[in-house]
Amino acid sequence: MMHLNYFWIAMSLSHGVVGATKIVPFALALVLGVDLRYAMGATLVSVIATSSGAASAYVREGFSNIRIGMFLEIATASGAIIGAAVLR
Repeated sequence: MMHLNYFWIAMSLSHGVVGATKIVPFALALVLGVDLRYAMGATLVSVIATSSGAASAYVREGFSNIRIGMFLEIATASGAIIGAAVLR
């Protein structure tokens, strides 16, 4: 019975954010022979598009706080710029 639990854990991980950001690029690279950099870029574009669609629905329904969202957006962009500069 315990092996079924591990199976469902693996299935849920492969279909969530982990699957989209970790498993899919490596599957594209290893199975289809796509360059890993292109596979990672395609995955990020799909995650951003999906998140943007969901965010617009939440804003339309009034579930989102725009002020907090803008603050987090600025912090995220700043962190990305700093991280890219450090790794360069």
